[in-house]
Amino acid sequence: LAEVAGHLRLQGQDVLRSKSREHIIQTLAGISKCWCLETYSLRKKALDLLPGNTGFSREMIARGIDLTFSKITKEVLTDYCNNELETFYKPASGVIGHVAPGSLFAPVVQSLFHGLLVQSPNFVRASERDLHFPVLLAQSLIDADLELADALAVAHWSSANMGLNRVFANEVDTLTVYGSDQTLKEWRSLQPPKKRFIGFGHHLSVGFISQAGLERMDEPAAAAALDVALYDQQGCLSPHCFYLENPTPRQWTAFGAKLADELRRLDTELPIESLSIEQELMIGNLRDRHLVAASLNSGNARHWFSKTAGWTVLFENEAAFSPSCLSRTIWLRPIPGLPQLSDALRKWRGKMQCLGTDLPNEELHSHIP
Repeated sequence: LAEVAGHLRLQGQDVLRSKSREHIIQTLAGISKCWCLETYSLRKKALDLLPGNTGFSREMIARGIDLTFSKITKEVLTDYCNNELETFYKPASGVIGHVAPGSLFAPVVQSLFHGLLVQSPNFVRASERDLHFPVLLAQSLIDADLELADALAVAHWSSANMGLNRVFANEVDTLTVYGSDQTLKEWRSLQPPKKRFIGFGHHLSVGFISQAGLERMDEPAAAAALDVALYDQQGCLSPHCFYLENPTPRQWTAFGAKLADELRRLDTELPIESLSIEQELMIGNLRDRHLVAASLNSGNARHWFSKTAGWTVLFENEAAFSPSCLSRTIWLRPIPGLPQLSDALRKWRGKMQCLGTDLPNEELHSHIP
């Protein structure tokens, strides 16, 4: 590991300094186009290999690849470089080490591309749950520009091997880690002082459906169902709950039923991963408790689910947030309006990643101080 990092620091740094940012942008945009092609050989390999590693279906992997790479264009990358590039990394900041996440493959694309855009060599430690995608991604970059072979490296070793973890943390100049809060804590403790650490730990997201969205619910419900189904809620951007703006009983009932219909449709389009026994028990217990609550007061609780499918929609007439048990289990909760959302999420401040909403930008911005 030390030899690889040393090679990246010397030859890799020289290679990237010899290339203009415009050339790197062109290269990244070009391979992104390739990944969106069904005939692309490395995409085909990913679709064959990743389901066995990640547990996601082939259809889910294909949708994830399309969503990830279709947004990476020359125009988007150029705008990003002009406005946001130095949010995490500084130009030519030495070797950037990436500890890839085990649940999702998309963050590796963002992390590695970001490192190349600041013209730094990159060293990726692949996860046990996804040994192949970082290698395929690096290969696609090298195929596009052979000289990048000196600026990229991918390796794997057991996360339990603390000796190798310590060497990796010592040898890279910036360490980027994706994982649980405990994973971040462990890697940070291995890093020498004065080196940069960037951690992406466990976070939660929610959605907000406005009154207008509840009245024209077809589009918001379809979009909400896709957000729930993607990666079976394993991402930080996956919603755990959708807050409904001051809904009438007719509105929340209709939205819950429509969301259930959309999730049922996605059973075929994006099949859910196989559930563990523990997950099946957790979801089953939650459904049973909600059945009892609904039988006691149908105005305060309602549920939609199929005994043959993994998805579950639960309405509770209570604004206070509680996380979902995942695997396409989604809460619906009423709230008077967007300003009250802060109080509902008060106990989870510092853990919230994203708010998804159907509100137009100008109306959303009017609520931001």
